[in-house]
This record gives sequence, structure tokens and C-alpha cells, in this order.
Amino acid sequence: MSVENLNLILHLILAALYLPLLINLIQRHAGQETAAMLLSGYVLAGMFLAVAEGLWRGGRLYIASQQIANDFQIYGALALAFLLTLTVSSFTRRSLRVWLGISVFWILGFIAIALNIFRFGEVIWTNGNFSLTFQRLLPAWAMLGWLVFIMAALFSARSAFARSRQPLLRNRLNYWTPVFLLIALNDALILGGIPLPGNPIRLAAAGLATFIVITHDPPDLVEVARRVMTYIITTLVIVVFYVAGFSASQTVFKALPSYSPLLVGAGIALLLSFIFTPLLSLVRRWVNVWLNIREFHPSRTLHAYSEQISNILDMQRLANVAVGLIIEAMDISRGFLFLVDSELTSDAQKAYRLRAVRNQGERQIKIITLTSDHPVVKQLTQEGRPLLQYDLDLLPAFRSVSSAEREWFNHLEAEVYLPIYSKREWIGMLALG
Repeated sequence: MSVENLNLILHLILAALYLPLLINLIQRHAGQETAAMLLSGYVLAGMFLAVAEGLWRGGRLYIASQQIANDFQIYGALALAFLLTLTVSSFTRRSLRVWLGISVFWILGFIAIALNIFRFGEVIWTNGNFSLTFQRLLPAWAMLGWLVFIMAALFSARSAFARSRQPLLRNRLNYWTPVFLLIALNDALILGGIPLPGNPIRLAAAGLATFIVITHDPPDLVEVARRVMTYIITTLVIVVFYVAGFSASQTVFKALPSYSPLLVGAGIALLLSFIFTPLLSLVRRWVNVWLNIREFHPSRTLHAYSEQISNILDMQRLANVAVGLIIEAMDISRGFLFLVDSELTSDAQKAYRLRAVRNQGERQIKIITLTSDHPVVKQLTQEGRPLLQYDLDLLPAFRSVSSAEREWFNHLEAEVYLPIYSKREWIGMLALG
């Protein structure tokens, strides 16, 4: 098989790896329909560029020079950066009009440069060491556009992170940072004229971006970092210990007639098996300190909770003790206790009235009534699961919630709503944030 055919096959395989991403974006988008559609465009464009590069490297597509081929890569990087900006803007619930307008401005800039409306000469700018020629003005304009769009996408994600109070949304937004790093690395090689064949780093970035868009509740990124760091450090310590122990044993026992390297290695491995668990715990504690991670003990909290509220009959005091204990144990800033009264409406439909238990001087919280077919009530009663403000804001199941009801929940500034049951009846709710 010739090198050209091998290049073509490898690039086609790389392009085919975009297909699972595209299928997942079409089938699963967890309330991010527009972002999924825009990212699908990104994936399709990336796949098209991989196929085109494969045809060129495989001798099936004629391009006059390596420089021209790299210029096409630069234009492709610009188009992908624009699609990424739209994706992130949609993901963070920002308007797309501004960036659509900027894209029109950039297209007009390309037209003006191509037609040389401004009558540029052969050399546009020089400082003696570097010159910008008219021939390189189009790629330079594309590079500037790439930088503008990438920085805009990064700013959009980080500003949404700074504004959000919801830990789950902030965790999901954190995943965009490695996406930008991967894209910056891949495209920096293109802008520098040394692109990787097939741009596999771009594929990795597209895969991670797809994971972010289709996964409503991704794993905690801090927890992932903690586990990775813990096992890397533990592995390095064990390797160093093994090498040092084996080297020392050779120095000390090599002169003995019955010296067996296999036996010494087995002894060191046995010793390492004894110290692995305590070493792992020690490294985990160190990493927790470095990353400022607090460990919670639910059993202790539950024991203290049951001890302190068992004999309290006054509702205001019960609310203060229950909410105060949870706030202290979970390091949160606010909490409310609601009593839930069930009643029948005029059309014989069951409804629930939520009224806050509060002390004098605390802010007023209006009573809200929710019917049994309300999506919030279904989540808390039929499914028996806590409701996250993050889910209420983003999931399609809660789109029927009225603006007034959303305003009521937003006014609480809570992050999670926990139902309280008695004999399988919904009698209360804790709102914590």
C-alpha cells in the first residue's frame, strides 16, 4: 500500500470518528437543542475538513502548494471558532445576534480585502524584521477573527460561571476550559504552519464539547481532578519506593551466595501491598488540602440532626434548629422550611399550598399553590426525588412552569428542594442554597 493511500485511509477513519458525536448530538441534548444543533455544525465542518485533508494528502485533491493548503486550514479554523462561539453563547443562554453581526462584518472584511477596495500596496506594514504583505492579508484577517471568536467563547463561559450560584451549572461550565485549551493547542499549530495531520486534538475537543452539551449532570470536575492526582502521586511514590528498594537490596545482598532478585522483588511487592491503602489515604488527604476540598460525614450529621429535633414541638424553633444544623454541616448559606397543606380545588383536583415557617424580621415569602399535575409536584411526590434549581432552569420537563412560579423559586435563592414525608404524604419541604 502506498503512503498516499495510507494517508487517505487514516484521515477517513479519523473523519468517521466524528459520526458518533453527531448521532449523540441529534439524539440527546438535555434541554440544549440550539447548542446541540450548532455543535452538530461544528462536528460536520470538522469531519468535512478531515476528509478534504485526507483527499489532498492522498493525492485525490489538487492544491497548488503546502502554503495554500495551510491557508485553507486557517479559514476552516476561523469557521469552527465562529460555530464554537455560537454554541457556547447558546449554551449560556446569551443572544446570538451580536456574534452573527460580527460574522457579517468579518465576511465583508474578506470581500473588501479580496477586491482590494482600500488600494493596499504590495507591502502593507513592516518594522524591518517582519512585514505584512497584501498576499498574506487574508490569512492574517482570518487569524484575527479566530482570536476574537475564541476569546469571546471563553469569556462567555467564564462570565456565566462567575454569575451562577448553582454548583452543578458551574461544574458543567468548568468543562469548557479544557475544550478551549485543546482547540487553542490544535489551532496554534495550524496558525504556526505546522498542523498535525487530521487535527486529532480538534476531534478530542469536539468529543468533550459533545459530552458537555448532551450530559445534564457530568461528574464533578474537582472530584475527577482529585482522583487523578491521587492515583498519579500514589503510583509515582510506589515506583520510586520499588526502584529504591530494589537498588538498595542489590547493593546490600548481592554478595550473598543465595541472593535471588526474584525473591527480593517479591518481598518488596509484598511490602508495597501492605502500605498501599494507608499511602492512598494519606495522599488523598494531602490532595484534599491542596484543592481545598471538605469531606462530609452524612452519618454524623444525621445522628446530630435526630438528637436535636426529636423533642421540639414549636415549628419556628424546629425550623431554626433543622435548617441551622444542615447549613453548618453542609457549609451552605441559606435555608427555609416549608409546611405543605393539601386541599381539593373546585374541580376536585388535589393541590398543595407551600407556606414558609419563618421568624419575625425574616423576609416575607408568599404562599404558593401547586396542583398535583404540576411538574415540580410530580418530581417531589410521584418520583420522590429532590428538585434542583439547576434542573428547574434547564430541563425540558419544567418548561411548563409559569414565569410567576419561576420567580417565586428564584426569589428563594435556593439550589435544592428536599421533600419531607409522613406516612407517604408530602407534608413539608426544605429549600437549601
